[in-house]
Amino acid sequence: MPPRKKARKAARPEAGDDPSPTERGDQPSPEDAPPQPTRKAPDKPKLTMKFLQKQLEDLQQVTTQIANKLNSTNSSDPQTPGALPTDGGSAGLVGLNTSPSSVTVTHVTDTPGVLPIATTSGALDPQPPSLPSINPNAQMPGLGSTLASSILGRAVPQEIPTHGNSSGQGASPSPAQQLNRLVDNLLVQSLAPSTISAYRLAWQHFRQFSLEIHCTANIKPPIPEPIVCQFISYLHSKGFAPASIASKLSAIGFIHKIQNLQDPTSTFVVRKLMHSIQKNHVPDGRLPITPPILSQLIDALKFIKTTYYNQCLYEAMFTFMFYSLARISEVTVTNSSQHTLTLADLRGNLDSNSGLTSFLVQFKTYKHSSPSAQSTIQIQPHPESPHCPVVSLAKYLQLRGRNPGYLFQRRDGCPVTSDNFAKP
Repeated sequence: MPPRKKARKAARPEAGDDPSPTERGDQPSPEDAPPQPTRKAPDKPKLTMKFLQKQLEDLQQVTTQIANKLNSTNSSDPQTPGALPTDGGSAGLVGLNTSPSSVTVTHVTDTPGVLPIATTSGALDPQPPSLPSINPNAQMPGLGSTLASSILGRAVPQEIPTHGNSSGQGASPSPAQQLNRLVDNLLVQSLAPSTISAYRLAWQHFRQFSLEIHCTANIKPPIPEPIVCQFISYLHSKGFAPASIASKLSAIGFIHKIQNLQDPTSTFVVRKLMHSIQKNHVPDGRLPITPPILSQLIDALKFIKTTYYNQCLYEAMFTFMFYSLARISEVTVTNSSQHTLTLADLRGNLDSNSGLTSFLVQFKTYKHSSPSAQSTIQIQPHPESPHCPVVSLAKYLQLRGRNPGYLFQRRDGCPVTSDNFAKP
């Protein structure tokens, strides 16, 4: 039998003579380790106004440092624009991306308690072209130019300016050109021809005033407010009625509005001036036409008109206007002459014995009428009156004849104008 190995017994130490773990060569257990002091986690910064202001100041400092480094680098090495040093002087630069056209630099702040902020700078990036400023209140040129030129008496442009893509010479108009022409035509049709004539006459009076007072007739809009006030006083001194002055101011204001200019006739001073003129205006002393006054006017024709034809002409005109309520523009030729009656607008009604009983007058156009609206008035006889309208009109038509043309003509065939009627 193999010999038994004797177990080696370790000598036990005596009581009170226990070696330390260090002497035994063992590592100290966690239980035997002395307690270490605990560390507190750093408090998170509170979002206060002082803290935010500190962050903003740090950001400004970082931005200033980057700008200074870029400027110093560009000035030290002019042959290599945008190059930055790669030695220890650029320790704060984290990223660098160079290209022939741009340099992008990223800088991260390392300030304790401040969030990292990255900024980029494109020193060599070309700047984009600036867009032209657009005024939303400015009117596009050409819109309303035909209407304004017609009132001011200027030459009307043959071609309306366009605002879309320009087309080649001789090419068909673009959609923008067609719309601009339509806008211009609609603006012209917004005013009646008689209104355009009245506005044109008002600007003639304004040019006359400018020539007499300021020795020039070339005053163009915008008209200053003092000039408008002088024009109002000028018309008042000439004996114009307040309604007539207001009509001329309307023409001046319309030209300013159609050209997108400030209206000088709507200011506080102008309104007070017109109020004073209306308050101090002397009422019109002319009496309304009544049947007795109508008879007196007709009886006075024999002392004013020497020829029998002119006496019959004006008697027929007086009675016709009184019983048909016709305007002067409907019996005489005015500047517009679009409402003047012709011989074809008059038709006589006959009885069974071919006797004339009445007249039918067809007003195809009149003030504020639409193209589709026509009116017919019947002139009845008045046998009780010394001047019957049917008899007076029939007597005149026998002398006039059946020549086509205007209803009321002079002996030479020329139409009666408004000046002839006002000053016979």
